[in-house]
Amino acid sequence: TIANSYQSVFTERMGVQAQLQQASQRLATLVGQMSRTPAEVALHQDLNVSAQDQILQLRTERESLLARYQPDAQPVREIDSKIAQM
Repeated sequence: TIANSYQSVFTERMGVQAQLQQASQRLATLVGQMSRTPAEVALHQDLNVSAQDQILQLRTERESLLARYQPDAQPVREIDSKIAQM
């Protein structure tokens, strides 16, 4: 019985040591990657101001149309479609 228990514990120990070695290697890889990663990353975003202006103009036009038409009227739906495309 003791021999079986010893064998079971020894096998489990070997498995845990293999897992520990894999985790250590993964950690070393991640540390290496981290040292090559810049501390700051510059983000660049192109602002399309003209598109924003067009959307604002379309929304203003839509509000003007709503003074005369119901929200489901064809002219209002066309403006909604243009806004969605933008």
